[in-house]
Amino acid sequence: MGEEIKLYGHQFVALNPNHIDASTPAQVRDWLDLIYQSIHNPQRHPLNTDNEGIRTAIELISVDNLTSEERTASKNKEARKEAMSVYNNLRSIEIAKKMIENDLDNEIISKVTDLTMEKVQKIREGKL
Repeated sequence: MGEEIKLYGHQFVALNPNHIDASTPAQVRDWLDLIYQSIHNPQRHPLNTDNEGIRTAIELISVDNLTSEERTASKNKEARKEAMSVYNNLRSIEIAKKMIENDLDNEIISKVTDLTMEKVQKIREGKL
């Protein structure tokens, strides 16, 4: 609703959550509502949670409200999950190699290790 300013060949749009009206597009209004509520009313979120982006942002904001100890514990938990996933994948590859050495077919290896047929074939070809 303000003046249009061309800045280095790009359009600069300043959004202000205090100045929403009927002409504000619905998705922009959702984000401006989120900004306004997180600043002025962080405990109550009367927001459009049908918007997937808004739902994700609300989850991130709730993580932001954690204490440093809670945030560290959360990060450590995620790191452990990631490490276990990597370990399990490496372990499956090692098991698949031993099964290949024992002349088992790719389908059986895939079922036992939960590796894809493509991955088993790459292991068989020595590409993994």
